[in-house]
Amino acid sequence: MTATAVMVLCTSETARLRLTLMIEAEGGQARFAGESAEGVCLVVAEPGAADRSWTALGVPVLELPQHPDWSLIRLRVRDALTGEVGEDDRLASALVGARILVVDDSATYREYLRGELGRVGAQVVPIADSEAAMARLMEGGWDCILFDLVMPHVDGLELMRRAAAIRRLHHSNFVLAILSSREGTRDMVRSLEAGADAFFGKSMDMAMIKARLASILRFRQLIENRVTS
Repeated sequence: MTATAVMVLCTSETARLRLTLMIEAEGGQARFAGESAEGVCLVVAEPGAADRSWTALGVPVLELPQHPDWSLIRLRVRDALTGEVGEDDRLASALVGARILVVDDSATYREYLRGELGRVGAQVVPIADSEAAMARLMEGGWDCILFDLVMPHVDGLELMRRAAAIRRLHHSNFVLAILSSREGTRDMVRSLEAGADAFFGKSMDMAMIKARLASILRFRQLIENRVTS
């Protein structure tokens, strides 16, 4: 059976109505908690409303940010229902709902990243402590981990090695990236050798960081879709 339904899990009547109209406009059917899950191709939910059973079934979960960009959410709904979304739109929507763990001892930069990535719909969890970050990573469900290269006690390279080992052990596919104010070739090479999928200098334009991160997540989504189809 062709998947034509989107499961909506949110308590806000306004959001439910908006999503219902959006889904129907794209030719799909909105379903709600307690209704049949047959043919569901996407779950749109408030944070924490969708359990991991959906992911286990191969159904992507899109968590609504506090201040949703509805145009980007529409792209994700349209892509799930019809696949008729161009590559530029796929790039724009790749960060919507992505769960990103940011590990950086700078409170200023953590909040800067949370604001910038949250503005495009990502769900960002900032962590300052290395060991606490590894404990959160083990909870699972992450799309991307961003490590600062220079950290107290345990540096970013060691954290990267540990995270890469966890990814292999659990056959996970979250993206690993380094953020650093040290932007030389040597640090970049060492980061990639430690398991990073990308290296971002903190002096880079934020629009470039977002675009490059989105492109990696877009490719990850493409691979996942091929595996589950």
